[in-house]
Amino acid sequence: MGRVQDKIALVTGGGTGIGCAIAQRLSDEGAQVIITDRNTQTGEAVASAYDSIEFLEQDVRDQTRWQEVISHVTDRHGRLDILVNNAGILATEPSQGVEDTTLAHWRQLQENNS
Repeated sequence: MGRVQDKIALVTGGGTGIGCAIAQRLSDEGAQVIITDRNTQTGEAVASAYDSIEFLEQDVRDQTRWQEVISHVTDRHGRLDILVNNAGILATEPSQGVEDTTLAHWRQLQENNS
């Protein structure tokens, strides 16, 4: 029995990287895990490898989709015990310095990572 046995966990950005590793560990520890990601291919691949992980497509910048995801979790599982708000992006332009980043790119980073 794991430390989070029978807990309901939501991990954003769970299709790859740190979010995927967190989701897998939570699952291994006994949690029922819902992962979200913008990339449906990677999210579905993670979920298909684990009986206790399900995938929902989500762009965390979309407030309406947040409401839909939370409604899905509470309707299906009755509660949410753990939220890992992992989704985020790095600076993707050639220059990653604040002085050289365009306003549009800065806004994209802040919108996604807030």
